[in-house]
Amino acid sequence: RIGQEVLVTFVAGDIDRPLVTSVVYNNHNLPPRFSKASGLPGNRTLSGIRTQEHKGSGFNELLFDDTPGSLRARMGTTHQATALNLGKLTDPRTDGTAQPRGNGAELRTDAAIALRAAQGMLLTTYARTDAKGSQLDREELLKLLAECGELFKSLGETAAARGGQAVDVKGIEALRQSLDQWPAPESNSLGDPVLAMTAAGGIATATPRSQVHYAGENHDTTAQDNLQLTSGAALHLQAGKGLSAFAQDAGISAIANRGKVLVQAQEDDIALNAQKNLHVSAVEGEVV
Repeated sequence: RIGQEVLVTFVAGDIDRPLVTSVVYNNHNLPPRFSKASGLPGNRTLSGIRTQEHKGSGFNELLFDDTPGSLRARMGTTHQATALNLGKLTDPRTDGTAQPRGNGAELRTDAAIALRAAQGMLLTTYARTDAKGSQLDREELLKLLAECGELFKSLGETAAARGGQAVDVKGIEALRQSLDQWPAPESNSLGDPVLAMTAAGGIATATPRSQVHYAGENHDTTAQDNLQLTSGAALHLQAGKGLSAFAQDAGISAIANRGKVLVQAQEDDIALNAQKNLHVSAVEGEVV
């Protein structure tokens, strides 16, 4: 561009075949000031490429920070403050110093981000230190899903044997099979487009607004300990083809602190069965 100083060589020494081999800095084209921070000599550990927006104030940059103990790489653009930061994350370095922001990787933008994988995506917090293991290592996930499926199936079979509703295991088994058959590292076969998430320390999702979960087929929820649902207002359960509850080793309790308990069979009978006694009582009224 205008104002840049370049080095020119000539192919085979032919003066009619000039070739620009490099660009050098001068008083009109100073060394880049990465991330709008200071330049040389203070930031002598920084190197890379910075391009200037044509007839504008924005820029793109590829930055390498070789500060001892604080290695960092950054690829970014001023458009919507979009950047991929790797290594020792810091604020822009000024005269060789910078405030730390974290460790690892950060992909950020003031606009939108999309992660799209046509053959499956694995999000996991189980470590593979020093980049060991294959891309889709998921042994911990498969083990957890096996435990989940075993509990889901065994309690469902017990409920069915005691007169309860049998569970439909087709959905959970299909997902387990899809994840188990994701391609091996040496394979070129296609994987199922499944999104799998697993975390060694737990998963938390929260929003101040509404949250929606929808499954076009089954929605299976299993907990090895307690499954607890709490609502600050009302809890509504609707089922198009029946509602079943089974407790294996303890009772079932339904309590209304205020208001009625209403049980109706609008088009059929109500059956109450007890192995021992059946108690019906009214503290301040009558049984009618």
